[in-house]
Amino acid sequence: MGVWASQALSRTLHEVSMSERHEDWMGLYGRTYKDIAEKERRFKIFKENVEYIESVNSAGNRPVPSSMDWRKKGAVTPLRTKANVGVAGHFLQWQLWKGGCGGGLMDSAFEFIIGNGGLTTEANYPYKGVDATCNKKKAASSAAKIKNYEDVPANSEAALLKAVAQHPVSVAIDAGGSDFQFYSSGVFTGQIRGGTGWGEDGYIWMERDIGADEGLCGIAMEASYPTA
Repeated sequence: MGVWASQALSRTLHEVSMSERHEDWMGLYGRTYKDIAEKERRFKIFKENVEYIESVNSAGNRPVPSSMDWRKKGAVTPLRTKANVGVAGHFLQWQLWKGGCGGGLMDSAFEFIIGNGGLTTEANYPYKGVDATCNKKKAASSAAKIKNYEDVPANSEAALLKAVAQHPVSVAIDAGGSDFQFYSSGVFTGQIRGGTGWGEDGYIWMERDIGADEGLCGIAMEASYPTA
């Protein structure tokens, strides 16, 4: 009986500690929820993410590969020429109800996927690169789903490196500088227009470990990825 009570108390203290961490995280990132039910759902996801991160960290400092190209593994969809359209999560390829061509956050995109019950196929609902009314019937035809998403610890290129070694990661960067817009090849070291005609077939090599926590162009500030 004493062992059971001790285990129950341990779980209770763990839940209290996790709840406090969630409250701190909400305050840090300005997160609010419309009701208790949504907050409880988001807390469950937060708790699962924290436990996953801690389990990975407890495994020790495992080496990461010197390079990883997720295109070769079929995990990255083809690029689209998008002119001046600012779509959040370039590879996600859809407009959000609040973002559209004005951009938005990847986490909002992941929230949409979860709430929508998944994403449809490119063949069923082709990417247009313009603001338009969402075709809900086509959007409801789900071909792929995610359960939630995880934010990579902010301002840590080491954490971002580990995440990219395991799966594709969406990042937000400051692409407003002329240096970025005129990039054509090589490793970018400075401060874009998109599409396959920009950079190296639409891709860019960016310098890492520049001595700033946020990384070049803030690449380590808001990285995230979906989880199945």
